[in-house]
Amino acid sequence: MVAHMVNGDKPLAYVLGTQPFHPLVLPLLVRPPTLIPRPETEHWVSHLASRILTSSSPPLSSAPTAPPFRLLDIGTGSGCIALALAAHLRSADRAVQCTAVDRAPTALALATENAARQSLSDVVAVREADLFSPSFAAALTDGDGFDLVVSNPPYITRAEYVELDPSVRAWEDRGALVGEGEERGDGRARAQGAAAADDDDGLVFYRRIVSLLDELLAARSRAPRSAPVVAFEVGQGQARAVERLLRDWRAADCAKLETDVVRDPWGIERAVFARWRDE
Repeated sequence: MVAHMVNGDKPLAYVLGTQPFHPLVLPLLVRPPTLIPRPETEHWVSHLASRILTSSSPPLSSAPTAPPFRLLDIGTGSGCIALALAAHLRSADRAVQCTAVDRAPTALALATENAARQSLSDVVAVREADLFSPSFAAALTDGDGFDLVVSNPPYITRAEYVELDPSVRAWEDRGALVGEGEERGDGRARAQGAAAADDDDGLVFYRRIVSLLDELLAARSRAPRSAPVVAFEVGQGQARAVERLLRDWRAADCAKLETDVVRDPWGIERAVFARWRDE
């Protein structure tokens, strides 16, 4: 085990095969090339759950007949975000239904295993979906949008990627790390939302998700009025640019949208939340 770590730069989590993630009772299963859940992600997800549960009235209902709080996790990877949010809400006796999507078969298999391992398969549905497919939003909403859209998308620039630790570059999926336009089998750029990839700013996936929010978010949200409806993890130095994307999305009625930035335990601006402003 030690030789494998030293000679192959294999991350400890991959050697052990598990990674703890609050508030999940059991550690998540992890295996390459699906990304290892990070503590900074764990931090903002817990903060988001607290925001949802403590937001002003009307509170998220715990009545047995209440419709479930519906959330979409885009690029779920190991399933850590969807599973942690489901566990947080369920522990507070709140009805919740999560849709966790990814396009990588390895990630889908792992997230499905983790949902079963955490006894959350009944509230976390793992589905294959390609964010850049023209039918992405329509296939998922089925006429009923989500109360919350979350994502920890690829956001590392190509320039930053070459400077990453060898243990990351050798073992973790580049496609889940680098925020760039990817190539399809026919060699054409993955079009919608990817036009700015040449700038290498890492924001391609955010642009695409924001462009779909009108279709993805429920017209009549079941969330508390001041709870976030969008939550993104971002790379260092990207938070203000992602805030601008969200504000531009609602430029016509920006007074109704409020964004804020959450710092991680090391003081880095790590997540951007957006919510409808109380009227």
